[in-house]
Amino acid sequence: MAKKLNGAYRKLLGRKIRVLRKEAGLRQEDLQQALGYDSATMVSLIESGRKGMSMEKLSKAAEFFGVNEAFFLSRKPLTDDQIQMIVDVNRIVEQPNTPLFAMVKGVLESSRVMMAR
Repeated sequence: MAKKLNGAYRKLLGRKIRVLRKEAGLRQEDLQQALGYDSATMVSLIESGRKGMSMEKLSKAAEFFGVNEAFFLSRKPLTDDQIQMIVDVNRIVEQPNTPLFAMVKGVLESSRVMMAR
């Protein structure tokens, strides 16, 4: 029998799905079709934290949105802005031969030095 997801984790997962969907400019109906749900109502229930997702659907969503499955599995509380930042940085990291990657790398290296003080 599958273990039930607690409410706080379901809400966090739902917010991550919503942020990714909106960033991609998709409607709930679009995501419903991409993930193979019977109706957009299920996407609404997931985004509101009232329903969870199976590992199969999580894997499908990770592949669809181009994020690592670990992003969905993390239980660390995050704001919508933090979720968006993780998604943005993840996309930059996937393109190491770009000027944007070099710039972000430089900023992160500088902040490590500043935080070490």
